[in-house]
Amino acid sequence: MSTNGTAARLDSDEVKLAMRGREAEILPAICPELGEAIEATGTKHVHCPFPDHDDKDPSFRIDNDNGCRAYCTCDAGKGDAIDLICRLRGCDFKGAMELIADYLGLVATTREVIRPSTFELVARAKNMPVESMVAYGAEAAKRGKVEVVRFPVRDESGECHSYFDLTPNHKGWFKKGKGKRE
Repeated sequence: MSTNGTAARLDSDEVKLAMRGREAEILPAICPELGEAIEATGTKHVHCPFPDHDDKDPSFRIDNDNGCRAYCTCDAGKGDAIDLICRLRGCDFKGAMELIADYLGLVATTREVIRPSTFELVARAKNMPVESMVAYGAEAAKRGKVEVVRFPVRDESGECHSYFDLTPNHKGWFKKGKGKRE
């Protein structure tokens, strides 16, 4: 494997674990319009906080004992804490995770990004062991800007007269020549 540097990444499992049991605190902090529903206890219903739900009679409730699961007669008002944040803040799952992590003071972790080598990618794609490719004389090379695994093509005397280049997503290229290595 080759290293391509580092990248900051927010671990959603870590965020979910950190918010477990604190949904009743987190939801009204990120979505204040849920405060009344969070404070209501038991099966008490409140007016739905979603603007597209013409709620004449209270029909929305949040079950605080069940990870702040929301229940409503409208489809928008159903789901868990993350679903509610996504819908009320107009964001996707990643955006909701960022809002929750920001509230909880979690920081994105920096992790090393590891990219398989061209040899490993070709080996996987062509179902060939890397050791066999190396034993046959294959080398990492470039064909223009494309990274390839280059195999020598030999004549009956064992002299290299040309090359065959492979990439993970191409059948391969034949490189004519006198076998002079570049």
